[in-house]
Amino acid sequence: MANFYFDEIIEVVKIDSQAVYDKVSRINAKSEENGYYLELDVHSELYQMRPKQKYRMLISNTLHMDGSAVTGYFPEINMPPRRRRGPRVENNVGEQTEGSVGNPPPPPPPPLPQPNEREYIKAFRKENPPKFDGLGEPPKAEAWVRDIERIFEFMGCTDRERLACVTYQLTGPADFWWETKKRTMDPARREALTWEDFKEEVYNKYVPESYRRAKVVEFHTLKQGSMTVTEYDRALCEMTRYAPELVDIDEKMAAKFRSGLRTEIRVAVASRRGIPYSEVLGCALDVEEALPKNERTTNPTPSAPQANFREKRK
Repeated sequence: MANFYFDEIIEVVKIDSQAVYDKVSRINAKSEENGYYLELDVHSELYQMRPKQKYRMLISNTLHMDGSAVTGYFPEINMPPRRRRGPRVENNVGEQTEGSVGNPPPPPPPPLPQPNEREYIKAFRKENPPKFDGLGEPPKAEAWVRDIERIFEFMGCTDRERLACVTYQLTGPADFWWETKKRTMDPARREALTWEDFKEEVYNKYVPESYRRAKVVEFHTLKQGSMTVTEYDRALCEMTRYAPELVDIDEKMAAKFRSGLRTEIRVAVASRRGIPYSEVLGCALDVEEALPKNERTTNPTPSAPQANFREKRK
């Protein structure tokens, strides 16, 4: 059975509807049996209480009369007769009965308000998100995805909100492509589409697999060569996204960086194994600084132009 920690008749003395929040009133009431005063914050739509009216107030460990825990909305229950400790009183509807049951149980609480689509799209646009037209080389598509995803993460957007917002950032050929893609997509898959699914579609279209394979090879063969240590560090960090599993911990990142250094610098830092990547980088910079000026290279040899991986489209 349910345990009642409080079971008394209270009389409403004063109602202040402006003291708390919208639709919440502050109730000042007095216990009829013990004479003490209570101050309650009550939802004024769910519980329409009035001054000078008397109500039965219960505090229990559950709303189920068998004592089981509440797992959903308020159940439909019939309260047991109150054990009388004083004179009979009127219930809130003016009846005088020994087994008065007070107010009926309240209706289920209203669902939590969901953000209006226009509101989060408006907030998203205030961040000046970049647009994407589908023209240009694969790095342009990669940069657009990173930039727009950074905004989504900052705003804490759900998949549904991301997909609603990103539609406004596609222009020209990219807009026509996505409209066609959605129209020809299986309805079940379109309904269950996630942000990761969308990114996969963008990459499949604008960052060809051949381009990504070439970048993985470039990552494996990356060496400092004629670059400065700073330039080599920047190039390595930029390339890690193509083989993240190879540098998923700091130790692997340090080993990859060390292996690509020029011989005179790599030999000098070889004894500093087991230190974080930032310290390996610092050591390499110190060694480079100590080298004769004629052995430092500040202007890397221009690399061969990248192949055009964009497939011809009709």
